Amino acid sequence: MPPKEIKYDYWFEIVVLVVFIITFGGVLLSFFELLNFLFLLEYLAPIFIILDIILLLGVIYAGLHVIPLRQKFSLFEKLPKKVGVQKDPRILSHWQKVLERAGGGTIESLRYAIIEADALVDSMLKRAGYEGDHMADRLSQIIPEEVKSLEALWRAHRLRNDIVHTPGFIVTEDQAKWALKAFEDFMKELNAL
Repeated sequence: MPPKEIKYDYWFEIVVLVVFIITFGGVLLSFFELLNFLFLLEYLAPIFIILDIILLLGVIYAGLHVIPLRQKFSLFEKLPKKVGVQKDPRILSHWQKVLERAGGGTIESLRYAIIEADALVDSMLKRAGYEGDHMADRLSQIIPEEVKSLEALWRAHRLRNDIVHTPGFIVTEDQAKWALKAFEDFMKELNAL
C-alpha cells in the first residue's frame, strides 16, 4: 500500500513562528520584569497567554495529523515475512526417497533418512530466503508464532546433530519415526508437501 500523500500546508510555519514569538516573548517578559516595567507586563501577559493557548491547539492539531503517519513498532522486532515455499515436485520425490530409505528397517537406514530429511528442510529454508551459515541460524530467524511445528523441528534437528556429531549414537525406531514426522509436519505447514 503506498504511503499517504502528505498535503503541504502552512500550519508548520505558523507553529514555528508562534514558538519563536512565545520564546522570544518570554525572554522579553523576563527582561521587562527585571527592569520593573510592570505596566508593560500587565498588557503583555494576556497576549502571551492567548499565544500559549494557540500553540497548544496547534500542537494538538499537528499531533492528530501525524499519528496516522507514524511508523508502527512493537516491543519485539519482527522480521519481514520471507518468501513462501512453493510446492515443488522435486521436493515431493525427494521426500518419498527419504521415506523409502527409512522403510529399510535398519538403524543405518533410519540414520540416513533423518540426515537427508534435515538436509531437505535446510535447502527449503535457503530457497525461502533465510540466511545463515548453518540450519540453526536459519531456524532461529523463524518466529515461533508463525510456525506451529517449529519446536518439533528444532528437536528433530538436534537429533540429527546427535547422529552426526556423537560417535556411537544409536537412534531408536520410535525416535526416527518421530523426527521424520516433525520434518514432514514442518514441510506441510510451509505448503511444500
